[in-house]
Amino acid sequence: MDIAVAGSSGLGTVLGVGVGPTALLTALPASPAAHVMLLTPRHLERRAREQAHVVVATHPTVRVGVLVLDHHALTLTLIGAAVQALRDTQDGWSEPGAAVQLVGQAAARSRSIVWHPRVLRLRRPVPSLAQSAASLVRSGGYFVELGSDSGPSRGPGGFAPDGDEQLYAAEDVPALLRKQLGDNEPRLVSVGAETDAPYRTRRSVELCGLAGPSWPPLSQDDCEICGAARPLTGCLFCGTGSSPRPPAGLSAPAAVPADLTA
Repeated sequence: MDIAVAGSSGLGTVLGVGVGPTALLTALPASPAAHVMLLTPRHLERRAREQAHVVVATHPTVRVGVLVLDHHALTLTLIGAAVQALRDTQDGWSEPGAAVQLVGQAAARSRSIVWHPRVLRLRRPVPSLAQSAASLVRSGGYFVELGSDSGPSRGPGGFAPDGDEQLYAAEDVPALLRKQLGDNEPRLVSVGAETDAPYRTRRSVELCGLAGPSWPPLSQDDCEICGAARPLTGCLFCGTGSSPRPPAGLSAPAAVPADLTA
């Protein structure tokens, strides 16, 4: 199975998918795998589905599952790389349906954080009038977690570390952000991402709090159409579906590769 990320430059075996209806088709090998999982930030969903349709029209036997998540492309790329690293390992995966479950778990446990030196021109979430006014006179630094209902939180108290995650950034962080992160030094990873997103401005910095899957993939029935193991809610590649919750008492250590910076 191939894993691709919309709006990303890719990392290792995780394919990056840029702008244009044929971008996914171009990113795939000449002979694609039977299953392709395309991870996409929510604001790129329409574009990602159009790109998936082009692949299916060109390769009718290929099944493309579009998984829309409340994460930016940096986090989705690192989740894809972490799950790819679990391929053919104990408690990992060897078939597409199990990989979908692991991606879902990692996405639920990981965080996509965006730091803004100022909140002027920020479209999502909409800053308060006080925050906008403060940004006119000083650069205070604000943290936003994608998928949360809260607005911008002013640093340094705006960042709360999570012991289960490893922090990543795709660029050297500014001095003010470094100060507000305290001892939480992010690892740098070579991932490029599109900057035109409603949750960021020109000077925003994206951070990923990466946490791995929390339990091994559950055994499921096979999809009658494509053969991938499917959760109770359906097959991602032939319809819509998502990973089920784990049964009570079932757990496993988080599995995140020690270093994704290569």
